[in-house]
Amino acid sequence: MSKPTDALRDERYLRHYELLSEDARQRLLSTRFIVAGAGGLGCHVLELLVRIAPVQLEIWDPALLDAPDLNRQALYTPQDLGQPKAMLAVARLSAINPGIQAVAHVRSLNATTYNEQHHNTLQSTQGSSAPSPQTAHSAVLDCLDSFGARAGIEPLARDLAAPIFHGGVELWYGQSTTLLPGFGYADAFGPDFAVKAPAAKPILPHIPALIASLQVAEILAWCESPDSTPLSSVLCVYDGRRHRLDHIRWR
Repeated sequence: MSKPTDALRDERYLRHYELLSEDARQRLLSTRFIVAGAGGLGCHVLELLVRIAPVQLEIWDPALLDAPDLNRQALYTPQDLGQPKAMLAVARLSAINPGIQAVAHVRSLNATTYNEQHHNTLQSTQGSSAPSPQTAHSAVLDCLDSFGARAGIEPLARDLAAPIFHGGVELWYGQSTTLLPGFGYADAFGPDFAVKAPAAKPILPHIPALIASLQVAEILAWCESPDSTPLSSVLCVYDGRRHRLDHIRWR
């Protein structure tokens, strides 16, 4: 049987193959990345991931693409307007890297929808001779735009014992942190973290790109060291007006 990392010996990965340890390459290829949101953050996170490796992706987003999305959601074009973003993302990412395993869910992600979907998938594949992807780990990618939605993914991450790679953007500002198992949104942001109502936010297109890069850097750090990452004890805050990054340490 070939090793999972044989998939990274393709010439397309030549420029970064040696920058990752063998353990990191193994974890990168054996992790199911569950992505909540295929908008501004999600597009950039997803494109970076599929350029790094032929990863396993579940993309969850209930929304259809509309015109204001086009200022920052880099996977889409005007011809895609009115179509489900999750399905568009899978098609575009598969064109970028045909080696990925990606599935779209045109639904909001939470523990209930995840369990329903996977129960139905298990029933539909029983008796199938198709090979299953080699999955040893799960990770939840928070590319959402409200803390109310984030409250829905935390029980799922807890059930899966999965880290949450958090990103958030608004106006000229962004933030990123990593919530390892046993440390959640309430621990980081306080017990009332989900109170703020969701709303459409003004945003400049380069802010999601930068914060998504921090999220992907954290994913690679976790692949190298799953018990600790540079942002697992701090919130990294970006001020786009002053080009300033600050770290706020959790209590």
